[in-house]
Amino acid sequence: MIPQPKDTYRVQCPFDFSNGVVQRLVLLYLPLVGNLAFSLYMTLAAESFGVNAQQTHDRLFGLLGNPVDKDFDAACARLEEYRLLRIFQKNISKRSAYFYMLDKPLTADNFRHASTLTRSYVEYMGSHNYENTLARLLAGPPPLSDYQEITRASVNNERVIPEDKVNYVSVKPQYDFGRQEEISFDYDRFLATTTALVFPIELRTKENMSLIGRLATVYGLSADTMRMIVKECVNLSNLSLNTTELYRRCEKATSDVPATEDPYAMDPKSFLQSRQHGAMVTMADKKLLEMLAIDMHFPNPVINIMVEHILAISSNRLIPNFVQQIAGEWARDGITTKEQALLKTKQQVRQTQKKARQPLPSYMVEQQQGYKDTKKVDPKKLEKYRQMIKENTSNDE
Repeated sequence: MIPQPKDTYRVQCPFDFSNGVVQRLVLLYLPLVGNLAFSLYMTLAAESFGVNAQQTHDRLFGLLGNPVDKDFDAACARLEEYRLLRIFQKNISKRSAYFYMLDKPLTADNFRHASTLTRSYVEYMGSHNYENTLARLLAGPPPLSDYQEITRASVNNERVIPEDKVNYVSVKPQYDFGRQEEISFDYDRFLATTTALVFPIELRTKENMSLIGRLATVYGLSADTMRMIVKECVNLSNLSLNTTELYRRCEKATSDVPATEDPYAMDPKSFLQSRQHGAMVTMADKKLLEMLAIDMHFPNPVINIMVEHILAISSNRLIPNFVQQIAGEWARDGITTKEQALLKTKQQVRQTQKKARQPLPSYMVEQQQGYKDTKKVDPKKLEKYRQMIKENTSNDE
């Protein structure tokens, strides 16, 4: 039965209408239900907030642009078909009262396991768009480069703008795989060029994506290089990622990220290699760099400054225990930026110089200089002592 303009309605949304819900509605359900059904769902969701007073359908039709009866009924049917809406009705004298209950859209993981939904989506949008959409939803917020907001100021006098000006801000979206300052990797290109046949959706977990980004950051590997490495580490038969092989291949790969003007912004492997006048970095040193980046979560500039500092105070050696000692101290001191790291090295150099200026104990000075003030023994007394020792030895026998 199609509601009439004078029929009343109420709406209930029994779940938290978060940004994730809106994202799934737009990316997964909009192509399936169509524009009018999507507008109906969003309008009912908006009507459920705040004071949920009884309204007439005349109001709802107006908010939707006054669709014809059959279009409104078809929109309801689409939402019911995909289990986004339940409708309850009761008759009151010459009119009807409706109760609209919104249902929560499926998560991306549950959506891909629903064969009917998956088949419908692929038929309408194509397999490439299906894989791309799921990859974005399962991997976290879509990766973007830095943007500068260029929104133009409104000329609408009814819109109140404090002090009649717009504050322009820089937009720096972050990935959901770890702190932005720890990872310098083009996730956007990696996800756009890596199909599900190469790197299945099931393996794109937060842990795996974070590891890929961190290893690429440590060794200066591009998205294209990481795609080829990941391809060789994926086992499609049992849907697993061989992380041991991933480590090994990244360690052997050649850095291909362009050098920057700031040497501390380089990947740690290239930075250390530059300090060795182009000589290859040993496997032991690579493991130390991995430890600093992956286990200790230091960003590249902090790692490079730490390495430079350690080489300067330890005769150009990277002794594992000493590196771990310095890394632990810096982690406890909360060193996370280039500026903090440079300040820390200055403090440690001053402490070392202060200790070097402290006077040595008197016994160490005597050991270094020799006991020059030692008096010579009288030969007669020395002979007397020898006779006494000889007589005592004879008596003992």
